[in-house]
Amino acid sequence: MRKNLKTVRSLLLVFIGVCLLVNGTVFVQACKNGSFVESKATPKKCKIERPKDKEIVSMEVREKGLNADFYYDKNAKCQKAIIVFGGSEGGKSWSKDDAKKNRMRFLSKGYAVLSLGYFAVEGLPNTLQCIPMEYFNTAIDWVLKQPGIDKKGVAVIGLSKGGEASLLLASLNPKVKAVVALVPASNVFQGLGEDVRSSWSYKGEDVPFAPFVMNDAYFEGYRKMNEEGILEFKQVYKDAIANPEIDEMSAIKVEKSKADILLISGKNDVLWDSEGMCQKIMKRLNDKKYKRFYEHISYETGHNLYENEEELFSDILSFLKSHYGCQN
Repeated sequence: MRKNLKTVRSLLLVFIGVCLLVNGTVFVQACKNGSFVESKATPKKCKIERPKDKEIVSMEVREKGLNADFYYDKNAKCQKAIIVFGGSEGGKSWSKDDAKKNRMRFLSKGYAVLSLGYFAVEGLPNTLQCIPMEYFNTAIDWVLKQPGIDKKGVAVIGLSKGGEASLLLASLNPKVKAVVALVPASNVFQGLGEDVRSSWSYKGEDVPFAPFVMNDAYFEGYRKMNEEGILEFKQVYKDAIANPEIDEMSAIKVEKSKADILLISGKNDVLWDSEGMCQKIMKRLNDKKYKRFYEHISYETGHNLYENEEELFSDILSFLKSHYGCQN
């Protein structure tokens, strides 16, 4: 029986690709200095050198234990860096050929992009379990040391489990100045390996997490995935944090971050309740009187946010322009 449970555990929440966004109505909620407001951000002045002959180059990063790809404008004198990473699909999803268009959206606006793998790539763990948060810190330090990169801090963009990681990272590292968390979690959940361990570790210890409850919803989620190819684990994640003590213990302490935050969720997300969890994050930030800007946009979509990527990237770039623009 134990072997069977491990098999279920290892197969159950292999989330597939965890995509990006949008189709339909948009719901926006924003807050600054503790008060909810309509999101009408005033862009900061942004001066980025954009030579006529922009020379975008890429380099593979295989040092200091990192497995990443770095994209930047060789001719630019001041670029802000964005670190991007995917979810439970693993690998370097932002480095793929079909992601080139979206990388270029950032590069064309004067940003440098570090596409970071954190598991399921050479030299790193095979499964999303106990991934050291120090690894992400190393990536931040590496990119800030590159020539022509603004040294004041970075932005991070993560989706699904990567969204969970991005919010956790911001709570631990003040060098994160802006976060875009796409269909993220409000809590740290059990990892996707065979053992009951956290998704993330810090200073050699598991980050406090909510374990899965081995109940009917859990096994039904596995059955649907295995027999019907349906990824529907919303109840599994709700059950994991149903106990108030576990919920608070595993909650990402977003109020400790020093970043402006953009949350994007899907109202019809059945993989997990991204909209409900984003609402929890907003409430937590409001209750804790978070002093920096935070905003939640919810679309009439599921977990897959790539259905209307033009609107998605319009929202992301608008946020970055207002809250992570270059200043000379």
